[in-house]
Amino acid sequence: SITQGQISANYVSLLGERFPSSQYRLINYGINNDTTYNLLRRLWLAVARRPDVVIIMIGTNDVIASLSPVKAAGYVFLKRLLTWPTLSGAYSNLGKIIRRIKDGTTARIALASIPVLGEDFSSKPMHRVVEYNKNLQAIARMESIAYLPVFERQREYLISKDEAARQAYSGSVLPTAQLALKLFFTGASFDSYSREMGYTLLTDGVHMNTTGAALIVDVIGDYLECMLAEDQQAETEL
Repeated sequence: SITQGQISANYVSLLGERFPSSQYRLINYGINNDTTYNLLRRLWLAVARRPDVVIIMIGTNDVIASLSPVKAAGYVFLKRLLTWPTLSGAYSNLGKIIRRIKDGTTARIALASIPVLGEDFSSKPMHRVVEYNKNLQAIARMESIAYLPVFERQREYLISKDEAARQAYSGSVLPTAQLALKLFFTGASFDSYSREMGYTLLTDGVHMNTTGAALIVDVIGDYLECMLAEDQQAETEL
């Protein structure tokens, strides 16, 4: 849902504003509530497009599922998972995702760290995100692909604000439900709901306000600009 951009400020749309269609045509394959397992099952849709660059940012829902058996059971039911969601399973799925993209395309692949979950760095959910992202770095090294530090950029931004109290992710679905209702029925914005909930980058503890989304754009955008520069250099050398 962070990528799909219906109940989160849409960083893919913001990225499109940074790059004209003559440079990149951006295709958004985000789907609300998807886990790495779901992405693996529908990956053929993206592979069939023969992309030049693939940015993978997946795993927030896997981390949420790992926080409690109730959360995990919810994903099994909601997303029709055939296996119980675990972080070890998520890492395995990511390896398969990367290898399928390599086998089916000539795309340059980048693996982005998942964003902050809540904004309290001492909380269990945030520690779990840190653990997950460390494993993503290891996977990126093993697969010889780029690692994009989305989490690290957001953490740096939050630390720079030097706020004494930051909100932790509570695990409740109520803030997200309230967000959806306000977006679709009252005309509230992501930023106004974020202020109401007391967040800096997030709206409900999971999804992005425009500042959080802009930081994702900064990281991915810098990577894409490097790809463009490399292509232009190669053309010049030819």
